[in-house]
Formats: sequence, structure tokens, C-alpha cells
Amino acid sequence: MNTNLSTDTQCQRTITLAEIAHRKAQVKQEICEQKKQITLTAGNLLSPLASVGSSANALIKKFNTGVAIFDGVMLGFRIIKKIRKLF
Repeated sequence: MNTNLSTDTQCQRTITLAEIAHRKAQVKQEICEQKKQITLTAGNLLSPLASVGSSANALIKKFNTGVAIFDGVMLGFRIIKKIRKLF
């Protein structure tokens, strides 16, 4: 017989529901603190970008969207022309 197995099972401590609930509360608090730290760090990293020329960024974003739509339409016309040539 393996004596280590029998000593391992005897040394195991029983965990109560109260201990599980207490540990769950601790972990939940740790997660909340980590989430606050991540939010603060992300805010510090991104805040200089948000404050500099937000109206210019909006204008550039609209222009890029317009160019992408135009490019998509032109590509669609080219595809249609090639399909018509095949038939």
C-alpha cells in the first residue's frame, strides 16, 4: 500500500462555505481595485490624445470614411464590368 496517499488525505483541511464566501469577497475586492487601476492607467495614456485637436480628428475621420466608401463603390463597378465581360 502507498502510505503517502493515506497521509495526504488525512492532512487535507476541510474548507467551509464561510471560508469560500470570505475568499470570494476578497478576490472580488482585488478585482475591483485592479479594474480601477487599469481604468486610471488607460485614462492617463489616452487623455493627451483626446485633448489635442479633437475637431481635426473628427474631420480626418469623416474624410477617411468618405474615401473608403468611394473606393468601395469604384471597386464594385470594376467587378461588375469584369463580370459582364465574361458573359
